[in-house]
Amino acid sequence: MIVPNGTLIMVVDGARSSLFRNTGAALAPELALIESSEDPSPSTADLGTDRPGRRFESMGASRGAYEGPDYHQQEEDAFSRDAAAHLNRLAADGEHKLILVAAPRVLGTMRPHIEAATHHLLIGEIAKDYAGRPARDVAEMLTRHED
Repeated sequence: MIVPNGTLIMVVDGARSSLFRNTGAALAPELALIESSEDPSPSTADLGTDRPGRRFESMGASRGAYEGPDYHQQEEDAFSRDAAAHLNRLAADGEHKLILVAAPRVLGTMRPHIEAATHHLLIGEIAKDYAGRPARDVAEMLTRHED
């Protein structure tokens, strides 16, 4: 993949985010870390205390439980939406090309929240989980990735 000098690369999963800038050549990117954030979400058992609701059949003695909410996934989805909002803010100046690398589920959560103006600046969306990896690994993945 061609990564022009100055391109911003956002790498996201459900709990971590890193922002890099390519300071190298287009065909041999060298990534410099600009910022990173981490928001580890506790498990659903730690977040929720209520038991799921029960249901009773009108005929017979059958009973069952409703599935409880997945609070952990809700936290990860909220982090993904926040990352999309951050990407929109980065694109607001219109000066930088952008590449988004995100875990497939996170990418699906982010897409509806990415504005049209941001889409015009995105030169690549890559559905891979590279969050938490060093800049060298992300750069190698970008050089091997085909559009």
